[in-house]
Amino acid sequence: MVVINPFWLSGFVDGRGSFYIGIDADPVFELGFQVLPEFRIICCDEEPALLYSIRTYFRHGVVFTNNANCTIEYRVREVGALYSAVIPFFERYPLYTRKKFDFYCFRDVIRMMERKEHLTLEGLEQIKKIKSKMNKNKDEDIVRT
Repeated sequence: MVVINPFWLSGFVDGRGSFYIGIDADPVFELGFQVLPEFRIICCDEEPALLYSIRTYFRHGVVFTNNANCTIEYRVREVGALYSAVIPFFERYPLYTRKKFDFYCFRDVIRMMERKEHLTLEGLEQIKKIKSKMNKNKDEDIVRT
């Protein structure tokens, strides 16, 4: 088992992590859409112990092998875990690359989901606007602190 240093982990996520918001059509939901947040770290398939240590550190998520592209992934999708573990971690140990903007957007959506705003038409539209700004990697997007 690898002992995780939180400052190292923040830098590691800057390089290999991602924050993603999916919005999928799903007739089961009242608005016809489901919001699917995901925090993920992808590594070479030679590094499973590292991702299992990160999973232990956060106390949430899953580690699995993606045989299609020979990688191993750590993933957290559960809103409660994202809200209680992942978001506070990156607020305490901030990212330094352009990825910090994606984190701010991600954090805003998770907070909205905790307040159940994603279940309203207004909230869903706001989440769509936030999602459209994510993962662009533009310097001008990094304006929030």
